[in-house]
Amino acid sequence: MLSQFMRASSIPIVVGTWEQMVNRTALPRESLNELLKAFQKMEAYDARGEGFNRAIAAERVVSLAILERPEKLLQRLVAAGSGLQLPEEQRKQLIAYLEKAHDLKEEQQYYEETFQQLMSARNADAEPSGR
Repeated sequence: MLSQFMRASSIPIVVGTWEQMVNRTALPRESLNELLKAFQKMEAYDARGEGFNRAIAAERVVSLAILERPEKLLQRLVAAGSGLQLPEEQRKQLIAYLEKAHDLKEEQQYYEETFQQLMSARNADAEPSGR
């Protein structure tokens, strides 16, 4: 998801730079046509939601891996300077929960069901209306 956030947040910078270039130089018609095609390609990619779908699938893989091996997360949470950026109270709550949990099958099932609902909703929104 972070990669999608970075991509989306860089768009205004790119557009601003492009506007400055267009306002300061005369571009040949061929260059403008190539730019138009590139923008149309980017627009189609975003409209299909491929970047978001890939990001959410990667989040799913990481989350399910954590739920499969919670002891690894517990080790990271307990280790000083683990690099995990969590508020102290939230970190303590997670540690307490993971120390009591023998397995996280219910959490895995809930996560998987929620993920499937999200993807179903995304697919329903992507279908053309009037079907």
